[in-house]
Amino acid sequence: MSDVELFELFYSSEIKNYIIEASQINGLQISVGELNTFVGILLLSSINIRNNQYEYWETDSLVNCPDISSAMSRNRFKEIKSKLKYSKPTDQNNIDKAWKVLEILQLFRNNIQQFGFFSTALSVAEMMVRFFGRTCLRHPHLVIHLNQFGLKSTGTVRRDRVKEKHVFQKKAPRGTYKVSHERNSGMNFVSVIDSKEVSILSTAAGARPITPDLVIHLNKFGLKSTGTVRSDRMCDRFKRGLYSFDSGWCESYHMSIANAVILKKPCKQDDEREMKTIELCKEVSREYLLKSRLDDLKSHRHE
Repeated sequence: MSDVELFELFYSSEIKNYIIEASQINGLQISVGELNTFVGILLLSSINIRNNQYEYWETDSLVNCPDISSAMSRNRFKEIKSKLKYSKPTDQNNIDKAWKVLEILQLFRNNIQQFGFFSTALSVAEMMVRFFGRTCLRHPHLVIHLNQFGLKSTGTVRRDRVKEKHVFQKKAPRGTYKVSHERNSGMNFVSVIDSKEVSILSTAAGARPITPDLVIHLNKFGLKSTGTVRSDRMCDRFKRGLYSFDSGWCESYHMSIANAVILKKPCKQDDEREMKTIELCKEVSREYLLKSRLDDLKSHRHE
């Protein structure tokens, strides 16, 4: 199986067709080929960075990017970027704040669940997504309110926001921690020495913080551990470029790249070099943009 086929196991034709249908309702006529070209431009721009998006289409050969400018015109790219949709009007649900991305996430989850063993006892961590909008969930006392409904939440807190502080020796070794429990609210206040002191407020039971040691202990029993950090760390190198104008589009591309790399690693031959995230990103963008140019040549020949 090629690297692009691995990527498309997660960013599948079902997801692409849904995006195309949702965008057509918004007045954007786009084909699967054009959507692939658009994704290829996003991926290439993430590893071939410019000061602004217009420089990719500059006439100056010292600045422009021929692979991008020859694959799609700047005006067409801007049109797709402004009208591309990930939800349909029929998906609207006033009760659910995440309805605009819920259907896409469900399709993506179905793709992920092809690979793995799942149980009600397993814990699944979420990816942290930047959000600058307004929502009722952004509230200073959110952690306490969640606890009232039996929900668990953990978050960091600054020292000046807590009345009773933990005091450590100046040369306390890394991993040293102290715990306080507030009976009225049910909050745990945990302070840990890492490179510097980190304080955490949590409604979760238990006091000992998770350390890198945990991954090693789990590995001894043949268990694997991961979380938001792994995906964010894998994709952090190329989460720039044209994405930065609206990072909301790109989480599905990031997750598809990250999962394809993870799936590729156990399948590699002994003499084969380990696949890197940025290499898979290059391969997918190269394939999508090359296919776009070949399709253009075929259409010109028919004319």
